[in-house]
Amino acid sequence: MTKIIAEIGDIISWTFDDSQIESDMFRGKTFYAEVAMVDIEEKNYCVYADYGQDLISFENAKIVYIN
Repeated sequence: MTKIIAEIGDIISWTFDDSQIESDMFRGKTFYAEVAMVDIEEKNYCVYADYGQDLISFENAKIVYIN
């Protein structure tokens, strides 16, 4: 089964682990952002989240809205 890959303009969500590895600011929280870039080779989405720019792996992202 092939996973659908979001495109630029789609909205994705991701959740940080609820563990001591993550800072208190992110621990267990879910964020939403528009996909700004798709890196097929590295399998990452580039987003501008509330906390700044981030790379979210395809594996950790859930597509919330397809534009």
